[in-house]
Order: sequence, then structure tokens, then C-alpha cells
Amino acid sequence: PDGPGGETQAALATAQAVRLNLALCLVEIGSQEAIQLCDEALEADPECAKALFRRAAASRSIARSASGDATAEREALSAARRDLLQAAKLEPGDRQIRTSLEEVSGLLKALGGGGEGLRLGFGSGLYNDRMDSAAASEPPAAVVVCSVCERQGHAQCGREFWYAERAVWLGIPVEEVSRDPSSFEDDGTLREVILAARHQSALVDPGGQRPGLLEYGPDGDLPELSDSEREMLEDCLDSTERPYPQPKRPLPLPQAVRCAEEFWMED
Repeated sequence: PDGPGGETQAALATAQAVRLNLALCLVEIGSQEAIQLCDEALEADPECAKALFRRAAASRSIARSASGDATAEREALSAARRDLLQAAKLEPGDRQIRTSLEEVSGLLKALGGGGEGLRLGFGSGLYNDRMDSAAASEPPAAVVVCSVCERQGHAQCGREFWYAERAVWLGIPVEEVSRDPSSFEDDGTLREVILAARHQSALVDPGGQRPGLLEYGPDGDLPELSDSEREMLEDCLDSTERPYPQPKRPLPLPQAVRCAEEFWMED
């Protein structure tokens, strides 16, 4: 609406937005002043779910900085959980709030108090803070701490995590994956290690899962195709209608590409 009343409402809305945005910035840098701003926002609007969520994030930041002091960490996480419970009741469809509530409850459970009874359901209210007697007798779960950033909730992150995942995918030791070349001009040893592992796997062929598949020779060279295999592959490359002829055995992609280049160059 126009007039003095409308201008006042617009100014209040702008001030509330400024508080919440500034609180978000302060949370990002780990400043506890974010809590005071959220308190002011909740004084202006006690049902502001965003202010509750921001204040919970600030409390989580305090808990992280208090790592090692179990009492202070538990108090901060409990405050975060109270705010998240209230925010979830105001905005039951907000997935970000629900996810944060689950995370905080898990951290509290690991510390041994305050957040064990989280249930997401609608049978007796959105959130039921009572925990089962069976759960009460269970020992707290071991806290997983990252070996890289030392934060809780995951075992590895960053480059070390990527090395571990790539080593599993390639089927070679993580020490080989993480060995960096001495310079940009140096190709490193990873290619030789991969070729040797593939060659050994093809020779051993455990369980008969890859019959006849020899992708590379011991020197990294592609094996030569027999005349019948090459003829079958050329028929497959040249075919334009179903059913397409199939090679007699699986072939590595570089070998198929090389055969295609030679075949089409002849034409």
C-alpha cells in the first residue's frame, strides 16, 4: 500500500532482509555476531524460519570451533537442533532444514546426548523427540573424522579422496595413482603401471570373465588382429543395416579406431 504505513512496512522488510543476509555472511566467516542478528530478526518476526536456520548454522560453527570441548560442543549443537526443530515445524517441506536437522541430531548422538530421538514422520507430529528404549541402550556410534580436513562426518576429502576412488576404478595401488611426475614434460609412470596391470589381468583371466581379451601387449602396443578378426571388424564398420555383424571377441577401442582409420583410408 501507498502512504506512510506502506513505506514503514517496506523499510521493515528491507531491514529484515539486511539482517538475514548479513547473518549469512557472518556465518560463512565463523563470526558469532550472526547469532545477535538472528535474535533481532526473530524479535521482529518470531516465525521467521530463515532466521532460525541462520542461527542454527551459527551455532554449528561455534560447535566446530569448540571441537575438543565436549560440553561446549554439545551445548552449541543442542541450541542448533532446537532452532532447526522450530524451523522445520514452520517450513515442513524445506529439505535443507530437514537435512541440517538430521546432521545435527547425528552429531549430538555421536557425542552422547541431546539429539538421539529424531524421527521424520507424520503419525504423532512432524518430529518426535522421544527415543526408543532399545536405542537408549545402544552405545554411541563411533565418530568418523576426516584424515585431511579433520572434520567429522567423512573419512577423506579433496585430492586424497580422488586418489583413493581412482585407484579402485583403475585396480592399481593408490601409491601409484598419487605419484606425480617430476615436471610437465615428464609423462610419469602411471600409464606403464596401468598397462602392466591390464596385461597381467588378461593373462591370468580369473574366473573366465574376459575370455581372449588382451587389450595391450607388455610393451603397451596393441596386439595384431588375425585376418578373420580384421575381416569381421571391417564388416561391422561397413555395415549400415541390422543385424550388424559382431567381432569374435571383445576388442579395445583404440584397436577398433585404428582399424577404422586404415579401412576408410583404403577407400
